[in-house]
Amino acid sequence: MSSSIITARLRTSFTKSARNKIRESGGVIANLYGKNTAPQSLFLDANAVKAVMNTGRGVIRITVEGDRSYSVIMKQIEHYTLHPNRIMHIDFHSVDLDEYIEAEVPILLNGLEQVGKAGGIFLQRTHEINIRALPAQMPELLLVDISEMKAGDQLYGQDLALPPGCNLREAADMVIVAVVGRT
Repeated sequence: MSSSIITARLRTSFTKSARNKIRESGGVIANLYGKNTAPQSLFLDANAVKAVMNTGRGVIRITVEGDRSYSVIMKQIEHYTLHPNRIMHIDFHSVDLDEYIEAEVPILLNGLEQVGKAGGIFLQRTHEINIRALPAQMPELLLVDISEMKAGDQLYGQDLALPPGCNLREAADMVIVAVVGRT
């Protein structure tokens, strides 16, 4: 996972008008929480958040008003319904870089065209998988190649090639992808 730095400021007013002013001035409202961290309400520059998201959503360093720095991961991102490219709210979870964490990691399939050409139809049963790893070793996604799969083949959790230091937290016999023949 990558490591980027964002500067944040503490929110002191929690009224609707204060929230709207932050958003109108190009800010994003955020919460910071964690096991050894007191919950904090923050706001960040939207452009800084987008820049970090474009480089990957790994471990991020947040400096709160130049006072304290935290290693965090983005736990939840809320977008505007009518403006899906604009971020409304982010929840950051403070992590200890030496402690294992669990996270849902998206699974992306590669080789769909080859499966279709061979007369198969793929059924992706699982789109995310729970993995346990140190924050710096947590993958942002798992890219799974299914180009060699044929009708009747199944890919199980135990068949996934996880990066070093990562452990599968799901059942090893859980079906990730199944390929069926056309009828």
